[in-house]
Formats: sequence, structure tokens, C-alpha cells
Amino acid sequence: MLAWTVILFFLLNQVQPLYNTSFSFQRVSFFVIVLFFVCARRIPFKFDIFTIFLFLISLFLTVYSLLLSFIFDSDFIQTSRFFHFLVFSLLSPFIVCYLLKDEVRFHKAIVFASLAQVIFIIFTYSSGAFSNWVFHYIDSGSQILTGARATGLSSSGGAALSVVVSLGALSILRLSDLNPRIWHFTALVVITVSVGLVARTGMLVSLMSLFLLILRGRVSVKGFLGSFAIAILLGFAIFDVIKNNPQFFGYTLSWALSVFSGSDQTLNVLLSQDLRELSDKILFFGGVGVSNADGSNASGSDMGYLQTVYAVGVPLGAFFYIIFFLYLLHFKVGRRDVFFKNFLIFLIFLLEVKEPFIFKYAISFYVLASILYMRKVRVIPGRLSEAVIKSPLPS
Repeated sequence: MLAWTVILFFLLNQVQPLYNTSFSFQRVSFFVIVLFFVCARRIPFKFDIFTIFLFLISLFLTVYSLLLSFIFDSDFIQTSRFFHFLVFSLLSPFIVCYLLKDEVRFHKAIVFASLAQVIFIIFTYSSGAFSNWVFHYIDSGSQILTGARATGLSSSGGAALSVVVSLGALSILRLSDLNPRIWHFTALVVITVSVGLVARTGMLVSLMSLFLLILRGRVSVKGFLGSFAIAILLGFAIFDVIKNNPQFFGYTLSWALSVFSGSDQTLNVLLSQDLRELSDKILFFGGVGVSNADGSNASGSDMGYLQTVYAVGVPLGAFFYIIFFLYLLHFKVGRRDVFFKNFLIFLIFLLEVKEPFIFKYAISFYVLASILYMRKVRVIPGRLSEAVIKSPLPS
């Protein structure tokens, strides 16, 4: 379990050393699972026709976007997005499900990886010395190290980091169906509170998970009271640590709670962004790239859908999203799993309104892997006795 927790932690979190930002532990984790996959491959491994089709579409869009970058002298960010989507969001889930066949262990590893990041979030927020030490070795990426928001052990930070951490909340929601434990509610509360120090996007995902956990009656009265008492004690302990940050009362608390007070301006900011004029060329072919020379969005918007459309045009952009949606929808799962599957699909396309989360890979990887575990047809074809082989990774 420890090995998978570490691998999934670095597969989901973008961590780049400061001395070489082209290197990332995410890629190292991918090569590790590929290596174990090669060593463990004992029986046939086949993709269905829908998966092969999506692979080919992603590959075509990678090449198309590359050609646009050369023709219109734009950046290669969208090219990189499509290529890494193919690798991390499509290929990686199949490899992980092949190696780690136990769905419960997968979701437990996700929860433990999220809780590990929670520890880094708390300490990077509460201790400026610890944060400076971490980012003396780790690239801070686009993060502004002001102490107003927690940075965690990540080179991405902000909404992206908050959503990665909130995957632990989603896994707890799934575990409540598969293998309910009394500590789940406590862990979910801790994740929800801690992710509020990073960004509201992940906090909302965690709150939705918490609400659904309670609404679906997955918490017994005894378990709720016990977990609630532990959560209160942990809450006081966490509060005692994070209050050391002088910006907690002055900024962080009011900023995090603004989503409940009605003062949150996220929607207004998204709607008020100055979009680039949509010419006929951009409408049908794209070609403006993702980022301008000054680092601003070429489309003028943070929305993932608009960034993709401006990069490759409306027809291909819409085609990609529709195909990916239908692909996730086509997997057949048991009746008890339909709700969680549809909730994940709804969530990933909702988050794309905020930022291009589908191309931040962690959420796409998680959604596809979770659906692969739920589907009636196993990742590895054949009889159950033939399909179960021992994973080369330790428990």
C-alpha cells in the first residue's frame, strides 16, 4: 500500500525540482508503472475499439495542433496537452488497473496520498521557514509564495492542487460503498478543511462529497458522532498550527468562506474576461495557441472549453469533448455503481468550465481509472482465475 501511495502521489501531483524544471516526478512515476507493467505482463492485454478510437483521435489532435503551431507561429502548449492527455489520462489508468486489481486498495492509496499532501499543505501554510526550505529544491511554478494560500508539495498549486487533494474526498465517497470504515468521515472533514487553504474549487468538490456521503446514509449515527468528535479535536489541532500564519484571519479565512457569503467573484471574473475576437480562421481552424508571449491566455479566458476551441477550432474542439464524454459514458457498470460513475463524469466536465482540468491529467486519470474498476468487463480479459496475477509492487 505504501508503494502505491507514493506512486499515485507523484503521478497525480506535479512536482518539479528547481534545478531542472523539465524533469518531473510525475513522469518518473509513469515510467515506474510502465516498467512494472512490462515485467508483469503474463496474459493478453487488449483495448476495446472505443479506447483505440480515442487514442487515435488524441494522436491526430496532437499532430494537428503541432502543425498549427508551426503554421501560425503559436506556442506548443495545446500540442503538449493532447500528447500528455493520451499518456497520463488514457494510457496510465489502464496500466494502474492492470497492476493494482483491487479497487479498494486503489481508492485507499488515493486517500492516503491526499492526506500526505494535506500534511504538506498545513506545514507550508503555517511555517514560512518550512515553505522556503521546500521551494529551495522544488519549483514553485506559477504560485505566488505570499503565504496567503497554502502551496503544499506541488509545482502547480491553486485550483489544480486543490482538485488533486479533493480526489481523496471522492475516493472516500466510493469507499463508503465498497468498504466503509469509521475513519472515513474524519478523513473527509480534514481534507475539506485543509483544501480550503489552497483554493475553493477543490473545497467545493470535497463539500459535495461530504454532502453526498451524509445524504446517501453512508455514515451511521455512532460512526458519525465518533468521527465528528475526532474531527473536532483534529480541527482544533490544525487551527492551532495554521493560525501562526498572520494572513489567516486577514485574508485566508474570509477568502475561503466567501463562497458561502455570496462575495465570491469567481463567476463574475470568468464572465467578464475579455475574449479575443473570434475570426473565421480561429472559428474553424484555431491556431492562436494557449498562451501569449507575455504569459496571458491567448483566448482571453481561463475556461478550458474556450482555450481548446481557440487552439484547434470549434469543430475539432467540440468533437474532442463530445467523444471523450461518450467514451466515459459507454462503459457498462453495475446498477449500484451508476451514480458514482455519472457523478464523476458530470464533475470533470463541470470543472472544465473553471479551468482546463481535463488537460491537467490528474482528474482525467482518476475518473477513467475509477470507471475501469467499476466496469463489468475487466481490464484484463479472460476468466477471473486467469486474470488475477500478483502485482510486482509490494502491498
